[in-house]
Amino acid sequence: IVFTALGDLWLLTTNGALKQLTNSAAVERDVAVSPDSRSLVYISDRSGSMQIWLRDLATTNDRQLTEQLTGPRYPTFSPDGKLLAYQQAGPRGTQDFTVHVLDIASGKVRRLRSAPAIWPGQMSWNTTGTHLTIAELFIPAPRFGDGANRLVRIDVASDTTTVEPLPADMLPDAGPVGSPNGTFLALVI
Repeated sequence: IVFTALGDLWLLTTNGALKQLTNSAAVERDVAVSPDSRSLVYISDRSGSMQIWLRDLATTNDRQLTEQLTGPRYPTFSPDGKLLAYQQAGPRGTQDFTVHVLDIASGKVRRLRSAPAIWPGQMSWNTTGTHLTIAELFIPAPRFGDGANRLVRIDVASDTTTVEPLPADMLPDAGPVGSPNGTFLALVI
């Protein structure tokens, strides 16, 4: 298990040993492990602003993947480990997030225009790497300030969004996180 604590990255091994992966004045957060468990991505301010970094676990070499003006969050590997989806806050902060897909090998970034803008939650890829599922804050009419979270599914190729139906009494609060076989989504209600 890889996690963040006290601003650093930590690894808890299967035998219960705890290993500190980073130890600096920089803050690391939002860590995700690659599908092949050979690398991880995380967000750090070690370059002066919050950016996404890739760490090779065998060599412990780190490589900065993004150079944004505003902070990214929730980096999420595609099932084949070749793409990385992440969110980026815009000039209005929580009111205009964007979702981007980064090709790790080439560095090419694509912004998904259909992604939720207001307070999107953590994302999850489907098993084929064609869709992202994400919770979004949905406000039915601008005149009414209250809204509710719902799940949406983004087709990465066509950049279109569809609402994932949930029972009326289920409002997602955190997640979703997909099961390894893609059959289930776990989320906090």
